[in-house]
Amino acid sequence: MSFILYVLLLMNGQTVDVGHFKPYLVNGVVRVPLRLFAEKAGATVKYESYRHQAILQFKGKTIVFPDNSEVAIVDGQRVNIGATPIKNDNSRYVPVRFLAEEMNMTVSFDAVKKSVKVQQDLTGK
Repeated sequence: MSFILYVLLLMNGQTVDVGHFKPYLVNGVVRVPLRLFAEKAGATVKYESYRHQAILQFKGKTIVFPDNSEVAIVDGQRVNIGATPIKNDNSRYVPVRFLAEEMNMTVSFDAVKKSVKVQQDLTGK
């Protein structure tokens, strides 16, 4: 049985209003709602239901998340993301570390404060 711990999401030092799409930690992996996280970071996400995949685009990079797969396709290359995304409440939850690092962000988890901190490179790189 897995224990789920909801966590606070901070992006660039600010608490992100996630509504009912709460990031959570389960089995050592923090997952965040893909669309909410991506759009807060300035990316776009679309879901292709006929292909069963979500596509994120950010600063010239394309990341494809096929349904039920631990593998994403980053600019045409298959990459293991460490954990299978989970669909819940009509949202796809993906591992925050993979997502943030692919978007050139730093990420840290504070177990005491039960929070995940993501810092965007605001220099435009």
